[in-house]
Amino acid sequence: MTMFAIPNAAALAHRAADTLWTLVRAVVVGLPDTLYTWQQRHRMRRELLSLDERLLRDMGLSRYDAAREGRRPFWKE
Repeated sequence: MTMFAIPNAAALAHRAADTLWTLVRAVVVGLPDTLYTWQQRHRMRRELLSLDERLLRDMGLSRYDAAREGRRPFWKE
């Protein structure tokens, strides 16, 4: 006969608290990086919309490609 250990309520609560704090730390640490990335994407896409035909051609982009990329939401990669 095999015996299974059933964790008590205090051990389960402790594990749940550890998991919650791990999640909170990940959000707090990762949020500034995410916001910075979004800000950079927004700026670059806005600048892409303002480039003239010569610069777009130098980059190998058509006006259509630049417009499509420039109008994408900042949160999408």
